[in-house]
Amino acid sequence: LLLDEINLASSETLKRLCGLLDNAHSSITLTEQGNSKALQWYPDFYLFAAMNPVTDAGKKDISPSMRSCFTEIYVDALVDPLNLRSVAV
Repeated sequence: LLLDEINLASSETLKRLCGLLDNAHSSITLTEQGNSKALQWYPDFYLFAAMNPVTDAGKKDISPSMRSCFTEIYVDALVDPLNLRSVAV
């Protein structure tokens, strides 16, 4: 699952994600949809997040605790398809 522009998510959404990312046994209940059953991680589930630098207009940074849930890779603007492949693989 790719969370694109994660730094544009509301603080409430980010707080719920932090709880989910605590460990592999965490779960989340989507009460907004009327569910009362907790959703569990699948063993081979992967979560990716992407964001543009906070220097872009309207962007905000995410908390250090949220950042620590991910491995950060800074990527300059890529135009060469071979360079794009090296990031995706």
